This record gives sequence, C-alpha cells and structure tokens, in this order.
Amino acid sequence: MASVNEDEVDEGTGGSGSGAAWTDITSDCRLAAASLDTGEMICSPAFSLFEAMSALELMDPKMDESLLEPVESVQSRLARGALPVQVSVAQAARVVENMLAFEVAWYQGASLLDSLFLCLYPHGASIHALCSLCGVTRTSEPHESGAEGMRRKSGGGGAAGPIVRDAITSDPACTPALTLLAVVFGTLKTVAGFRKVILDADIYEEEDAQPNSLGLYLAENLETDDAIFLLKEAREGLRLQEGGSSQNKGVAGHEEGGEMEERKGGPGEDRDLASLVAQLTFRIALLNLIDVLHSFHPSQGAKAGHAMRDALQEAIDALGTIKEGGKETVEEEKVEASGESGSVAFAFDRGITRALKGNAPRRVIHIPSLSQAFLVYRTLLDDLGKTLAAFAFDVNFEVEKEATGTERAFSLQRLRMFLDAFAAASPGIIARSFLHQHLVKEDEDLLLGRFPFSLALAEHMQGVGLPVSVVCSPQSQAFLLTAAKTLAEALRNLCHNKARQRTRLEVLFQDLGVLEEQAEISDADFRAAHQLSENTTPFLLQWIMEEALRHMQSYIQLGFELDLYAATEAEEILWYLDCLLSVRLQILTSLENQRIELEKLRRQTTAAASSDKEKQGKKESKSGTGTGKGRGGGGKKKQKNKGAKGTGENKGEEVAVEGGPTIRPDDDALAETQIALSIHRLLARGGHLALTGLGRARGSWPIEIPRARAAIRFHHRFKAFAPLRYPALMTYDDFQAVHDQRREEGDEEGASLTNAKECFKAVKTLVEHGVRIKSHLQDEEGKVNLKNLARAAISNSVALVQAEASLREGGEKGGNRIGKEDSRNGLKKEEIRGAGVEGKEIERPRKHAEVTLSFVAHPQVPVLVVKVME
Repeated sequence: MASVNEDEVDEGTGGSGSGAAWTDITSDCRLAAASLDTGEMICSPAFSLFEAMSALELMDPKMDESLLEPVESVQSRLARGALPVQVSVAQAARVVENMLAFEVAWYQGASLLDSLFLCLYPHGASIHALCSLCGVTRTSEPHESGAEGMRRKSGGGGAAGPIVRDAITSDPACTPALTLLAVVFGTLKTVAGFRKVILDADIYEEEDAQPNSLGLYLAENLETDDAIFLLKEAREGLRLQEGGSSQNKGVAGHEEGGEMEERKGGPGEDRDLASLVAQLTFRIALLNLIDVLHSFHPSQGAKAGHAMRDALQEAIDALGTIKEGGKETVEEEKVEASGESGSVAFAFDRGITRALKGNAPRRVIHIPSLSQAFLVYRTLLDDLGKTLAAFAFDVNFEVEKEATGTERAFSLQRLRMFLDAFAAASPGIIARSFLHQHLVKEDEDLLLGRFPFSLALAEHMQGVGLPVSVVCSPQSQAFLLTAAKTLAEALRNLCHNKARQRTRLEVLFQDLGVLEEQAEISDADFRAAHQLSENTTPFLLQWIMEEALRHMQSYIQLGFELDLYAATEAEEILWYLDCLLSVRLQILTSLENQRIELEKLRRQTTAAASSDKEKQGKKESKSGTGTGKGRGGGGKKKQKNKGAKGTGENKGEEVAVEGGPTIRPDDDALAETQIALSIHRLLARGGHLALTGLGRARGSWPIEIPRARAAIRFHHRFKAFAPLRYPALMTYDDFQAVHDQRREEGDEEGASLTNAKECFKAVKTLVEHGVRIKSHLQDEEGKVNLKNLARAAISNSVALVQAEASLREGGEKGGNRIGKEDSRNGLKKEEIRGAGVEGKEIERPRKHAEVTLSFVAHPQVPVLVVKVME
C-alpha cells in the first residue's frame, strides 16, 4: 500500500499524482488494524461505505484521481498563449469547419457538453477574449471576465444592451478573429433556437435529443439582429481581403519566382476565404430560418408557408456553397473532424467539460466528418421542408396543387396519410417537434391552427360513409367530443420516434376501448330515438372499430421496424396481422358501400326536388303567377310527395341527408388506403403461409418452442389489445385451431406453399394499380414505397421456389419430397397407415430448410431467407 507525500509534489506539474513521491504505509496500516477490536473500522466523517462500494462496483474513475489526467482551464490556456485569439485565415477556416461537425453531433443526440462545447472557443473566457480583441462591447454589459462572468451574464439577471457597432475594429488583422467570434455567436444562437423548438413541442425523449443547457452560455442575452450584424461585418471584411488577395495574385504572376504569391498565401488562402464567406452566409440564413420558425403561425395560411419555404431554400443554397468551398481544403490538409489532430488541435479538447458533468458517466461520442455533417444538415433542412405539406391546406378545406393547379377537397384521411408517410421516413427531432407544435392546438381545438378539429372529424366520418343523421344527432355529441380528443392525440403520436409511438399506442388502446363502449351506447340511443330495429347497422361502433384496427396494425408493424420479434414467432405475428387486416378491409368496404348508397340517395332526392320545382313552375305559369290558390295548391302537393319518400328507418335518414352539408369524400385517399391494406394483407398472409409450409412440413426452425411457452409469448405480444372490446383479443389456441383445421384439409400436402406463392403473385397487380394512382397524384415517395412492397413479394416468391427445388431434389435422392406425403418423414399417408405408425414421431428427413428473416426490401415486411441444410 502506498501514499502520496504531498510535501514532495512537483508544483510545476499542475495536478495531484503527477510527479509525486510515493511512500509505503503498509506497516502503519497493520499497526492501526492491530489496535482495533473485533467489528471496529477506521472511519472519518466524510467516509460512506455505501458510496464507496457502489463506486467500486461501477468502476467510477472519480474514486481514483490518478486515473484522470488533469485538465487545463480555458483561462490558463489563453494566458500562456496555447489558445490563440489572433488567428490566421487558415486556422479560422479549420476551426469553423470542425465546429460545424461538433454542432451536428448535438443534433444526432449527444449532449452539448459532449459535442459543441468540446470546442474551446464557445466557452465564456474565449468569447470575452475575442470580444476584447475585436472591440465588440455591449451597453450596460458588466465588466467581468472568465467563464463564471459569462455564465452569470447569461443567467437571466437582466439582459445586456445591444452591441456598440461603432466600436468594432476595422483592422484587417483582426478579421479572422472577428469571423471566429461571429460564427461562435451564430452557432450558439442556432443551437438555442432549435433547442427552443424542441422544448416548446415537449416531445423529446432520452434517445431523441438532450436539449438541457446545463447552465452553459447560449447567447440568450444577444439579440438575433446583433448576431447577424456581426456575421455580415465579418463577411464584408473577408470579401475585402478576398478581393485584395486576387489583385495581389495577379501582380505576383508578373514577378519572378512568385514570391508575392507565396507571401500572400496563394490559392490556399483564396479557398479558405471562400470557405469562411460561405460559412458566414449559411449561418445568416440559419438565423433567419429560426426567426421564421419561431414566428410561424399556420393561421396565416399560404403566406406563412411561402416565408418558411423561402428561408429554407436560402439555407439549402448556402449550405451547398460551403460544401464546394471547404471540401478541397479539408481533403488537402487531412484535418480530422474530431479536432484531435491537424493544425487546429489546440481548439478542441475532449476533457474540457469533465468538471461540468458532475456525476454523469463518461461517454464516447462519435463526431461526424465534415462531409457527414453536411449530409446531416441537409437532411435536417429537408425534413423541415416536408412539414410544409401539412400546412398547404387553405381555410376553405381545399388545397391547390402547384404542379397542376387543380384543387382537391380537404379530408382528414388525406392528412393522416401524409402523417403516416412523414413518420415512416423517420425525420429528425427538430422537424417532428415543429410539426407537433402546430398540428393540433389543445387549448383551441384547432387542426393545423385553422380548422376546428371537431368539424374536421365530423366531415371525415360523413366522408367514409356515416349518415349525417347519426353524426349530427344529439346522442352522438358526447361521443364526438371524446373521440376528437383521442384522435387528436393519435395524430400527435405520429410526431414521436418509432419507439415512443409504439409505447404510447398502448395507452391509446385504453382510450379506444372506452370509446367503443360509448359508441355502443350512442348507437343504442340513436336506434331508440328513431324507433329503429336492433338489426340496424351500428354506425359509430363500426367506425371506431376501424380506427382501433388502424392502430393495432401500426402497433404490430412498428414491432417489425424496431426488430422486437424473434424469427420463431414471425408466423404467429403475421397470422394475427392477417386477421386484423381482413377485418379492417371488411369494415372499410361496408363503410364505402354505405357512402355510395347515401350519395345515390342524395342525388335521387335532389333530382326529385328539382322535378317537383319544375312541375310547380309550369303549373304556376298556367294558372297565373301571384295567385294564392296556385301557390297553396302547389305547396300541398309538394308536402305530400315529400312525406311519401320513405317509411321506417330510412325516413328520418333521408330528411337529414337532404338538409345536411354536401359530402365531398377524397376518393383517391380511400382507394389508396384500400389498396395499401390489400397489399399488406396479402404479404402477411403469404408470409405466415410460407412459414407454415416450410416449418411444419420440413422442420425449418432449429429451436422447438414448447406449447405452454409459446402461449405465454403470444399473450405477451398482444396483451396491449386487451382493453379493446372489438375486435376481441385472440389467443394462442385460436392460432393453433387454424393450423389444425388446415392439417385436416390436407395442408401438409404443400397447399400452404402454393397459397403463399399465389398471395405474393397477387401483390404485383395491386402495386401496379396503386402506382397509377400515385402517378395521378404525383406522389413519388408513395410510388417508391409500393415498389418496395413489390420487391418484398418477389423476394419471397423466389425464396419459396428455391426452397421447393432444393427440397424436391433431396427427396428424389431419398430424402424428403414435396407432394402428397406426410410432413414428418417423407412417406405417403397410405404407407404410414399400412405400417401402423400413424401419429408417432419418426426420424426427420436428411434435408431441411433453415429459415431466417430479413427486412432489406421494406422495413415492415419480412423477407424469407431459406437455406437448405443437410
């Protein structure tokens, strides 16, 4: 055992343990231990056995400071000149480029302490030093220096005044330093602006982002106009130097040896100047974009959308110029984006924020390269651009398409399809937060900031086939209010990441179960109020069942995307998904038939009313207009015809339809939904049939799951559906009953594989139909999704053909055969009965198919990978 002799510590080392003299104290410890009685321990007030043991178990480096290298403070580096303030153009260009990569690491989920603030220049002492050099002062700014001073000034204790613009130095030698300061302020304002978007939406989770500022200075007391002013001042200074460098380059071309060109920096300095100018331009565009995001209000309609679109395009264009200006320089000098090597290693230190992390564990954060940072930023801007499609609807429930100029009726179904596609693309946290913030205003009950959500929901229910008399009846009003809140939460759920979507769906199923119960009560009250028979269609229950099935489908498919299922349970899950999709298609077909009938009835009512009006006009023209007798007689006849239009349950419905609003359903949206459901149903059915054929007939799974264990696993996978009254929760016994029925019908003779191939083959026709609709709507992303579904179907078909061919070949050589044979041993039924061994386990064939699953074609559709094994 050793101890540090503090009297002999070298003070020049700057830390404990470095250069210290160690002394053996083993004998002292033995002497102290011998003086203790049984059960006594050496203790001090600062000692905690629990904390000590926990730290030892967690391997906490704080318990042994000799494991931690001493970190020099920013103030100390500035004092001894290790962190230069007066930098060159090349150094400024390298620092700015690498700082962009560290900023992007925060967008990818790292904390600010592990990303941006690993750069030394955004720290308070560096900012103060740069401000002093460049003459950047603030009115009413406290004269404090160091990190603590900057932290106190940013803590909300009174905002500092604006920048004194006349005091900024015009010395060209300070232009690189001013550029660095301007980029630091601009980056901090950018991070603070995006952080505000995330916090306002309040959807972030641990795996999404870490927006906590941890008391760091994010330029909160600096106005955006002042930050943009500094960026423009620095850009103007760089452009002057850029022009002077070009002139000097021309003069140097006439001098012998090119000495002037070498002295002025040559083409390398020109590239650095161009890169810095592009960085400043991009930062200005970003700050303008953030201002638009914060002031965006969807109630402004097209005006707000155009302003955001222009700001986004400006930022995208500026980002493209950075890539062109900085790429060659980075590759030429091979400066790593981590900042740990190259000419600007002095500006980055991975341990600088160690003291600020407190008890947080040490983490290794991946810092992207500069080219990767450009791609991340471009994706961020593109994701924000995608959100504009949600706000393109005009206030009169119509949307104008820019490409064709045509108008299409607004529908909640169309908006939900957009949100489904938006969520499937896995956009970043900033775009999802922005859309979530403006999607549905909870306090105002406004959809997209303009449409009353209850009205939009009522229009949607009528559009899918519910009669107006049901939707607008007094018995349905309480149900509609509850349904509006639940469905608004379902829409907002699509703005979360996929893991959170699936978790929040489990809570949503509980609310949907309550809605189903209310729907049953409302339907019963409606039948009683209108004296309808018990066999009348339960309209509200039918509609809410379709909503529940929609989210059940999403819950299962999200499990595929998140890779939650084992290959051995894919057959059960695909079977359950097939059942849900079949029921949902039946309900949608029923609702569509109701809509067609109601539309036909409305047209007939309108035509009858027009005919009566025309007859009345002719009669009045014959008898003479203006006489009371003519008008009265016509009125009585019209009332008589109106009363004879129907009896029983249709009478009240016809009157309500005639007086209700005009229903304008989005036929393309309904057709798209039905086609997509049919494709997914065929893929799910083909998948579980293929797994049934390969698994039961040839024992493809290397692991046999006991029935009791499989039943427990089945219940665990689908227990989230238990709160729903309809459809009823299925059990593992239901799954087994289907297989037993297929076995009795001769499924072991290869029918499962044949039916699976037919399902995959039928997908092609539906995909072609869907692509035609997408082409009409100019939906490129939708066409790509359909083609990926077709790829999955083709891949599964090829896998089945290969498996059949390999296993048939093995059967001809004495192994298992595909055909009219028993699934367990390759013998025909007659041979088994003759041998008297029916129902007994017989040795498996020499060849079997080992099946694994892949999602290379589509994230929600498993593709079979079949390998024939000896």
